[in-house]
Amino acid sequence: MRILDVFAPNRAEQIELVPLSVEHLEPYLELLGDEEGRRLTATTAKFDRQQIVDWLASRATVSNRKDWAILTATDDFVGEVVLNEFDDAKNQMNLRIALRGPTYFSRGFGRQAIALALEYAFDELALDKVTLSVLIDNPRAIRAYLAVGFVKGREYSEKRLRFQRMSITKL
Repeated sequence: MRILDVFAPNRAEQIELVPLSVEHLEPYLELLGDEEGRRLTATTAKFDRQQIVDWLASRATVSNRKDWAILTATDDFVGEVVLNEFDDAKNQMNLRIALRGPTYFSRGFGRQAIALALEYAFDELALDKVTLSVLIDNPRAIRAYLAVGFVKGREYSEKRLRFQRMSITKL
């Protein structure tokens, strides 16, 4: 998959999405271990190496979601972007994204990956809507979502954290 230069004026910064697999194990473990990333995504669960190997190995056979590794033009693993939680009645899915760490923040990678995932959601899956929840305390992510067309919905609290609901339609 490729994205328009509008999202990446510097060609070296362009990304592609590839199926997430065991091939990405080591950098994926780095992503899961990054404390800032865990805080920004409200991730509290801890995983051991074998759980992650098993989970990554299962990605290719799961039919109700799509998990991608985000790679740079030089095949550097930037993070993951996921479409999950398919709602057949509403013809919509949830989107989530996590970057490998601060080295990859604020460089346009997330915005590009989101745009590519949305292109797939609307053009390949013919979804009506994509939704997500983001921590209110993550303004960088909120800016990225707004930049690709998400609109804010209601705010809510869960486990003493405050979230912003957002959604986007193809139109």
